[in-house]
Amino acid sequence: MHLFATRKKLVFLLATVAMVMLVAASFIASFASLAHAAPSKAQVASTFHGTATHVTQISHAKPAHVTPPPPIPGTLAATKGNKPYAFTRTHLPSAGRVAAATRQSIKPLAASTSISEGGLRHNFNGLSNLDQAAANGDAALDAVTPPDQGLCVGTDPASGHSVVFETINSAIDETATDGGPISAPSLLGNQIFSFAQFWEPNAFSDPRCFYDPTTKTFFFTVIGAVLSGPDMGQTSIDVAVYNSHGFAVYQVDSSNGGLFFGDQPHVGYDNNNLYLTTDSFSATSNDYFGATLFILSKSQLVAEASSVAEDVFGEPTPLSLGGIPILTLEPAISTSSTNTEFLLNSFPFLDADITPNPVSHQLGFWEVNNGADLSKGHPEKVTLEGKIIQSETYSFPVPATSTGDGSITNQTAEGITIPVQSETALNPDDDRMLQVQFINGRLWAALTTAVSIGSDPVARDGVAWFEVNTDKEKVVHQGYIASKGAYLIYPAILHTGEGTTAITFTVTSATINPSAAYVVRKADSSQFGSVKIVATGTGPHLSFAGPLFNSPRWGDYSAATLAPDNKEIWLATEYIPSPAHQNIFDNWGTRVFEVQGDQ
Repeated sequence: MHLFATRKKLVFLLATVAMVMLVAASFIASFASLAHAAPSKAQVASTFHGTATHVTQISHAKPAHVTPPPPIPGTLAATKGNKPYAFTRTHLPSAGRVAAATRQSIKPLAASTSISEGGLRHNFNGLSNLDQAAANGDAALDAVTPPDQGLCVGTDPASGHSVVFETINSAIDETATDGGPISAPSLLGNQIFSFAQFWEPNAFSDPRCFYDPTTKTFFFTVIGAVLSGPDMGQTSIDVAVYNSHGFAVYQVDSSNGGLFFGDQPHVGYDNNNLYLTTDSFSATSNDYFGATLFILSKSQLVAEASSVAEDVFGEPTPLSLGGIPILTLEPAISTSSTNTEFLLNSFPFLDADITPNPVSHQLGFWEVNNGADLSKGHPEKVTLEGKIIQSETYSFPVPATSTGDGSITNQTAEGITIPVQSETALNPDDDRMLQVQFINGRLWAALTTAVSIGSDPVARDGVAWFEVNTDKEKVVHQGYIASKGAYLIYPAILHTGEGTTAITFTVTSATINPSAAYVVRKADSSQFGSVKIVATGTGPHLSFAGPLFNSPRWGDYSAATLAPDNKEIWLATEYIPSPAHQNIFDNWGTRVFEVQGDQ
């Protein structure tokens, strides 16, 4: 399959009805024409103009009448892989240089009869690899790793009840806010379905999910990729809109007419528009070109119009900043009113051979101007501006030591035997910018970084977090979350209007099974509290990815979102669930929980 060969994606055929596929994460391809030094302070800003077009609706249904077809046996299953790196790190950011309160200890979560700020309101199992395999038609053979995760909480227009949607890879589930079944009419009726079954046969990976309380609308996105036939390699971002008008699906061409593979879509929105970005890879070579931004009229999406105005930035030449192609341009989810969209990026790579950037202390700061003009029929007035801003130091992460012993055992299902390894380390991917939030004039963002912790002689993984003042266009507060002897990976951060800040992540070490955890900074505090484990992993990560493809994986995202009252914080991240929730070929699961904000 030429598409996967060009993007370092490997396919392993298990049977005529099912396969396990290793889809390499996009950052392993080589950058095209890239041999630059880090951007300098003098490179102030770049301004870009877009190309006006439209996206069309491909399906529509009323909420009460959405009935997914039955599961399709032998549905294609995908798993992402990552190239291992070996290099010497110098000048790691040091958690020992910041206030002692940010050098976290891990404390058990104490039970309480009352819920105070930072305490848990809800805490339950989310989707697992077993669930998503079943959603794709086979509870064992359709194993996928890792879980690309989305989370949104809002009011289901069919029932009027507050619900939780969780998305992973190619599956989606809706539950009540306590994790229980939906008793009233709903979109999914408390069943787990695959995206391909539910709205588009080519939808398969990297889902995200957000609820816009101002319009009472859910937005879901997922990659659509044609995997066979004459259009193989064509990619799209499938955008599903769910509100009182019904459930409508749109397709955004992310392939620049077949030239790009648009990978890892990221989502944000403001008062005016929905903002989608992808990492643009060549469809015919290993080259990486940069980011592409797609702007869609939010009012037209909410109205579920048959055709929606779109402005595209980064085609035919993807976006770069300071001469560096942007990898993961992260739009902001606006949880307070704004007519200006902001985006951030980190700088994880700096040379043509994909040598990880050992250390950086800069971020890309972006804003979309005149966004309201897209819906008014004047897309030519919409501009995108990017500039370099200074930040604390962050570094490419180290493998996260875990509890596996490296042993390989053969697991068999339906006559198929696959080697599965007990992983000695979890793969932290890289230091790309993760989820970004805009609230009250500030951007909140976080990424995984290698850190040096006090007298600990071993480099660990921790969290670098940033608070950016959008008026001053500068980082005004920042810091690290780290734990001596442990590794914290894949952070997602969120801040409430009352001032509570929470970050979720997976925590692991040589003695801590991969577990779901979080930290909270209370509204009246300048420091984060201790690391709290909300769901303890039941064992090491067991996965087919290492033995079959020499490319072990853990996750690409955690997720954070506000409750509809904008005071509580919902979080989701990955851990190892109980054996009853494990797929025998890869045993990851997710945990969903709600943290009390300041009242």
